[in-house]
Amino acid sequence: MYTKAFFLCIFTAFSILAKDPPQIVLGNPNSKTEVVVYTALTCGACAKFHQNILAQFPRHLKKQPPQKNPSLLKWFYSFFWKKESEVAENKNEFDYRIVIRHYPLDAHSLEGSIAVECAPENEKLRFYEQVFLEQDGLIQRGDNIEGFFKDIASKLKVTLDLEKREIVKQEILKDFQKVQDLIHVTPTFFIGYKDQPLGKRRKGSGELSPEVFNQFLEGK
Repeated sequence: MYTKAFFLCIFTAFSILAKDPPQIVLGNPNSKTEVVVYTALTCGACAKFHQNILAQFPRHLKKQPPQKNPSLLKWFYSFFWKKESEVAENKNEFDYRIVIRHYPLDAHSLEGSIAVECAPENEKLRFYEQVFLEQDGLIQRGDNIEGFFKDIASKLKVTLDLEKREIVKQEILKDFQKVQDLIHVTPTFFIGYKDQPLGKRRKGSGELSPEVFNQFLEGK
């Protein structure tokens, strides 16, 4: 009995430590190569970066239907005489996991990040993008910041779960403190393996063209 309780405590502790910070995931969720992007919702360069680069990535990859076990003859054929077009298609397949995380630079940016994370999981990206589209209104809103996000939620027909507001806020601020020594400007992105610490990854920042960002992805 005590042994089970001990291992349960260990499992719970590791689950807490391994929990990802608040984030939005694009592209191939199972890819070994991960791009983590930190943005602020009041940052003009972040809005352009998202619109010109991140928004062009696939939202997700469709799951392939399960394949039946091929006969031995078909397996040899597919292995040794695979069509060149099929090989080219596999080379061009999008194989990055894009992770968007929050790096709030001011109170309005923080409130925006909280609102995004209070949206339903399948609506977070749409809410995030709408805030960028109305960024000028966010910056000029003044003290009525809650009304701004309620208006967006109403426009998108999204219900915000404000009961988890404080929990989300603390998670965002905790991640902010964890990475602030690595980030000096937004947007900042880190490219590497999924389990690789951010400090060990290739790092880029600022407003880049799609061509330059693609070269960065390819390690050029």
